[in-house]
Amino acid sequence: MPRSGTASSEQARISLLQEGAQVKSRTPSPGDGRADLLVRNSSGVLYLYRGTQVEKTPFSARIQVRTGWNFTSNVANGDVTGDGIADVIARDSGGTLWLYPGTNRASSSLFGTRKSLGTGFNQYNLLF
Repeated sequence: MPRSGTASSEQARISLLQEGAQVKSRTPSPGDGRADLLVRNSSGVLYLYRGTQVEKTPFSARIQVRTGWNFTSNVANGDVTGDGIADVIARDSGGTLWLYPGTNRASSSLFGTRKSLGTGFNQYNLLF
């Protein structure tokens, strides 16, 4: 919808997230070019909300994609491996960086087998 350039009191709200959820990433997956949302709850369960490109309902119902997602930092998302599929890099509490290669599947197999990218990254307070 075109905007006139004047101020508006409209606010975007995402009411489908449960209380205490943390937004970890927005990433285009699984291969449809739409911005999706990854969120983690306080129990370490990771959910995918697929983008719909519809203003009134910007995300579809959540899909549980992982458990045990207890990382201290989500470092990067996007195509890290160069295969055209969105990936995620996360840091654990010991300072190890992990690459989770994307698979283009909106399911519990959203990521392939993780790969260590190195250790000692807990000395940094900002990774991007």
